[in-house]
Amino acid sequence: MLNMADYNNGLIHTHIGDCIDCNKCIHECPILQANVSIMDDQEKYKICVDEESCILCGTCIDTCVHGARHYADDCNAF
Repeated sequence: MLNMADYNNGLIHTHIGDCIDCNKCIHECPILQANVSIMDDQEKYKICVDEESCILCGTCIDTCVHGARHYADDCNAF
């Protein structure tokens, strides 16, 4: 069984509360394996990011009209 804690740990991630499982991020992403559909605690599907497959192109951020995709700004750490 897929666990939500195993995903969304990379630079690009999904704010689960904002995701409505519209699948636009999956449709536009050039890497099919970078998006994983997982059922949350309320038995609704959410699209999470597999940071091992994601190429960090940002297409999903631009595509998500619900504001569910975000990136971690690591400039200060750099």
